[in-house]
Amino acid sequence: MHRLLILFTSVCFVFLPAMGWSATAGLDSLPTEAVSKIKIHMEDELCCFMAQPDGKITGHTLDGDLHLSTNAHGVSFDNGGNWFALSLDSIGREGSMKKVQSPVLFSKGRKLTLLRGSITEWYENHGGNIEHGLVIKESPAGEGDLMFAFATSGNLTPQQKGEDITFTGAETMNYSTIKAWDAKGRNLSCSMSVTGGRLFWQVNDSVAVYPLTVDPTVTFVKKLTASDAAADDSFGKSVSVSGDIALVG
Repeated sequence: MHRLLILFTSVCFVFLPAMGWSATAGLDSLPTEAVSKIKIHMEDELCCFMAQPDGKITGHTLDGDLHLSTNAHGVSFDNGGNWFALSLDSIGREGSMKKVQSPVLFSKGRKLTLLRGSITEWYENHGGNIEHGLVIKESPAGEGDLMFAFATSGNLTPQQKGEDITFTGAETMNYSTIKAWDAKGRNLSCSMSVTGGRLFWQVNDSVAVYPLTVDPTVTFVKKLTASDAAADDSFGKSVSVSGDIALVG
């Protein structure tokens, strides 16, 4: 009997929107509901993934701070020339990992989809972050924990930091706080690791009722300098994003 596996990841970068709604000041005379619909439409247009002449599909958050670019070889996340890329490489269990096939890419509005036979992977642009999801229609054969292997590349190098992964270089991106739960809402034991430059998700699904959800989060750590601050001040040394809440410390 087929079982369904669903995975979600959020790629989140804090942003202070460069674009405001001053351009819509003339809409003040319209009903609130109408103005809200116009703003949503504008955001939808700005958050669309677009196919490029070279075959890539690209998109960016509302502030332009986070750029996504993808082709059949992987998906990259870029912020000011500091970037890393992930490419789903294989799925299975220890000793029986199987390579995934190259994806067929297409996009519609805010959603980018990568089809690999029975595996559907997607990225959805929410304006302030990009959600990553994966659906598997059949549970891989074999014994032991369920595993997902991602090839990585870029000028930010993945390193183990406790239970989390840090992509480090001129800037830092944290891939952290992995959680997993089953269809009954029961938390499942899970972890992330880096081996040989590859990123692994590992989930104990032995008692899980499918569908099963896995949810890590990416945060972008950067230095924000106040207009009257010295270069070595510690203002805004890190940015952490959880859902729609940003904490700057």
